[in-house]
Amino acid sequence: MAEECPVNIECRLFNSIECGSHRLYIGEIVEIHFDKACMKDGKPDIKKIKPILYSQFAYFGLGKQLGPAFSAREDVSNRK
Repeated sequence: MAEECPVNIECRLFNSIECGSHRLYIGEIVEIHFDKACMKDGKPDIKKIKPILYSQFAYFGLGKQLGPAFSAREDVSNRK
């Protein structure tokens, strides 16, 4: 486990494929380990975890919550 990381994802590797500029790893998630300091009411708290996302040459943090889970049919056009 990486002590510096609030979340560690333990995986089982099935395959590794050379793709030219990178290697693709295929596997399954076996266990997810959370730092207790990042929990709230026994559940992971995304605000305490503060994940970093990479998207096309830039890094981002997470913004505000857009809506509840499983609400894909609801209007989310005002995502500002």
